[in-house]
Formats: sequence, structure tokens, C-alpha cells
Amino acid sequence: MDKPVIILGGGLTGSLLAYRLKSTLPSVSFRLYEKTSKLGGQQTTGFRESDCLSSMAWLKPLVSNTWKQHQIKFRTFEKWITSPFHLLHPDHLHQVISEKVGEDLRLCNELSLEQALQDGSFVIDARYSSFYKSLGYRKFLSIVTGK
Repeated sequence: MDKPVIILGGGLTGSLLAYRLKSTLPSVSFRLYEKTSKLGGQQTTGFRESDCLSSMAWLKPLVSNTWKQHQIKFRTFEKWITSPFHLLHPDHLHQVISEKVGEDLRLCNELSLEQALQDGSFVIDARYSSFYKSLGYRKFLSIVTGK
């Protein structure tokens, strides 16, 4: 592949993709472009371990905090969750992923889609667009590569 894969957006989606590409397919050339000086956006992401069991081995280095159990309380309902709950804090995510991705990271660099299509073998647009804002949510998917 003469041209690199271009990943636009260093929020959670783009950062995790770049991290996994570097970890599992190191021979694939890519560039991660983020318009700000920091990966991970401004959002702390939480998840239950039971939701990501097949991915926990590679997610562990990105986890900034873990609670082995937690309690949910509502006015008429209370429940203890005994599955561990993990947080990915953007500061920690930035540190770990930028070290892993290294020279393939382009911070403070907003590449246009048109330029990305010219420069890359293909483009993954992981930016949080107005399309997602109009839906009110977005989904993440996980691909298991066998490693």
C-alpha cells in the first residue's frame, strides 16, 4: 500500500482505531489527524467490564479508574452492580495512545476530507459530525481480529 490509511478525528473512535491498528496490524501505514492538541476529546467514557469482555486485554492500558462494584440508586429502586466498571479519562487516553501511535499522529492538524481522499489509500472519518448530533446518539462497534 503506497498511501497510508487516513483516520480523521482523534476522539474516542479515531483514537481507539489507531491504537488497535498499531497494536494488531503494525505493517499497515496510517495517519491519525486531530484538529486539537489532545486526543480523546473532552469526554470521560465509562463502561461495564461485562460489556467488553473480549476486548478487556487491550483496553486495560487505557483504563484510568476501575470500581469492582457500584451501586445504582433511584427514588424507588436500588441495585448493586458487581461487574467492574471502568473509566477512560481523556488525559490518560491521550498519553497512552500518543505514545503508542507515535509518528503516525498529527495533532493540531485538521485535514479536509478532500485532501484526505487525495493523500490516503482510503479514509475513515471518525469525526463527531452534526449528523450524529441530530440523532442524539452514536454506536461503536468492535472487531475482533483474533489477537
